[in-house]
Amino acid sequence: MLKQIFTRILLLTILWAALGCERLNQEIDYEIITLPIQEEARCILVQGDSIMIGGGNTNSTGYLIQSNIGLSNFFVVNDDLKNELYSFSNFQNRWYFGLDSVCLFYSDSLPIIEEYYWNEVDWVSDLSKHPMRRFVKTETSLLAIAGGKLSFGVIYETEDGKRWYPLEYDNELRALASFGEISWAGGNGRLMRKEGASDWQRIDLKKKFIIDMAFISDKVGFAVTDGGEILKSSDSGFTWKKIEKGRASLINRMKIDNDWIIAVGADGVIAASDDLGEDWMWFQMDEKYDLNDFVILNGECLIAAEQGFIVRISLVSLK
Repeated sequence: MLKQIFTRILLLTILWAALGCERLNQEIDYEIITLPIQEEARCILVQGDSIMIGGGNTNSTGYLIQSNIGLSNFFVVNDDLKNELYSFSNFQNRWYFGLDSVCLFYSDSLPIIEEYYWNEVDWVSDLSKHPMRRFVKTETSLLAIAGGKLSFGVIYETEDGKRWYPLEYDNELRALASFGEISWAGGNGRLMRKEGASDWQRIDLKKKFIIDMAFISDKVGFAVTDGGEILKSSDSGFTWKKIEKGRASLINRMKIDNDWIIAVGADGVIAASDDLGEDWMWFQMDEKYDLNDFVILNGECLIAAEQGFIVRISLVSLK
C-alpha cells in the first residue's frame, strides 16, 4: 500500500512539473535584430517617428541609438556616455538621461548631450554605483528614481528641469508609476505614494520587493516582484493581492497597453495577459537572453535585450 501511494505521489509530482515546464516554455515566434553597438540594451522608447535605444555594459560607458520605426536604419547618437544608460525621458522638449552612479545628462538638441551638475544642497549620501533607473511624467512634473544595494533609494522631482529635488530613503527603489494626480515609487519592502501636492506616504509591502508597476486608473494597478509574482491593487496601492505566482527568477519590466499586460525578465522569460490579468501565458526564448525593457507598437512588442539585441514579437504570438 505504501509503495502504491509513493508511486502515485511520484507520478503526480512528475506530471505537475511537466505541466509547469510546458506552460513556461510555450513556443513563441520572434525576430532578433542586431544593434550597431553590441552591448546590453537597457531602455527603449518611442518618440514621434523614431525609436530611441540606450544601454551599455556594466561598469562601462553608455550609448544612445536612434532608429526609424521599422528598426531598419540606425544612427548612433552617442557611444561614449560617462556610464551605462538605464533610462531616458523627453519632458518639456528636453531629453533627460539617467546613468549609473546617479549621473544625469540632458539635451535640448540631439546629438549634443550635456551633464547636469547637482547643486551641493541636493547631493545624496552615496553616489557609488546607483543607477537612475526610471523616469515618469506626472501632470505637472518629471519624477526619477535611483537606488541600489537594497538599502538606498532616492526620488527626484523637477517641474522645469533647472532644479531637481531629492528625497532619500533607506530602501532600494526600482519601480515608478503615475496616473492623474497620484504617483507611486516602489522597491525593497516599501511603496511610496503621493497625491497632488501632499507629502510622500509610506506603505509597508511586508517583505515584497517591487521591481516594476503600472496603474490603469487612480485605483487599479499591477506590480511584479523580484520573485516573479504578479500583484494587483484595487485601492490605489494601499493593499496588494497576488494574482499570479512567481515563475521566473527576475522580471525586469512590466507595462500595460489597452487590455495587454506584458512583463519581461532574465533568461528570456516573457509573461503576457490579454485580458488585464485574468489569465496569463508564460514563454521563454530559446536563447535565454536577459530582457530589460520594451515598447508595444503597431501590434508588436519590441524588447531591449542583452548583447545589443532587439527582440521583435507579434502580440498575436503571445496569446
